[in-house]
Amino acid sequence: MQHNLAYYNQQILFDREGQFVDSPVTGEQLRKYYEDFRTNPSYLEVNPDDITSWEEFGRTNQDTECRDGQVVVHRFHADDYVCVTMETAEMWIRHGMGEIIGDSQGNNTRGKQSVTPLTRCDDGFRVVYNNETEKYSCILEDTADKWVEQGIAEFPNPEEYIMKSIERKGTLLEIEEINLQIREIQNELEDEKMALKKQYDTKYDELLSESKETEKKAIQDYNEDSEASKEELSEMINSIRNQYESDKEDVLKDKIKDTKKLEREHKSEMIQFAQSYDEHPYIQIILKSGKTGYGAVTRE
Repeated sequence: MQHNLAYYNQQILFDREGQFVDSPVTGEQLRKYYEDFRTNPSYLEVNPDDITSWEEFGRTNQDTECRDGQVVVHRFHADDYVCVTMETAEMWIRHGMGEIIGDSQGNNTRGKQSVTPLTRCDDGFRVVYNNETEKYSCILEDTADKWVEQGIAEFPNPEEYIMKSIERKGTLLEIEEINLQIREIQNELEDEKMALKKQYDTKYDELLSESKETEKKAIQDYNEDSEASKEELSEMINSIRNQYESDKEDVLKDKIKDTKKLEREHKSEMIQFAQSYDEHPYIQIILKSGKTGYGAVTRE
């Protein structure tokens, strides 16, 4: 300012010593050139964890009446509300960082609900669908017309949106029913595994009982045979116990084989079940992340 390096329209807002001349007029003029860096979309996009800024601006709510030239915007990053200029609001919408509150006059029950084609925007605003962010937003009618001409946005069809919403509701109900079927199939597998475990637990108990009975009989025979030696009895008992361990290992192998067979059959059943929805226009069955099981979801 002191060395005449500033633009004239900005320089006249300061005195000879470089001090800002504070007045309603100069303040409004200065805001044309400068803004709080925390309201700049580029800053917020790379600093989503700036807690101080979030708390500072978080005092605004959806019912706040901003000063002339500003609108209330819901910021997705912080899930709060802030008053910004219309230009900044449009940049936020373009970047998918926020949305203008639809009907801020007399329809406060909307709260944090997202803008939809059925939203009643304030006078002079219109709902558009942003092709890049895939979100609906209320923006100035002139900007809306410009964005549509440039291919940035589209004007939504409320009737089509309602029909799709009805279809989506029906799809979600069907998905819930399908996932219930999947859970039932999974429960059947777990029941079969439990039954198989009990079956083999019984075999283990029988092997142990037989082994102990054989040992008991060997000891009785030893006591009745005066010519038998302790070494012979010890060898006999070791042989019985080794046989028990060998039989137990064979049972374990059979248990593992039968368990894997159950799992293969379940996997084959689930693959066929998932494939039966390959041609469904709205639903697909996918293997969840980590391969923890199958689940029905809406088709992308």
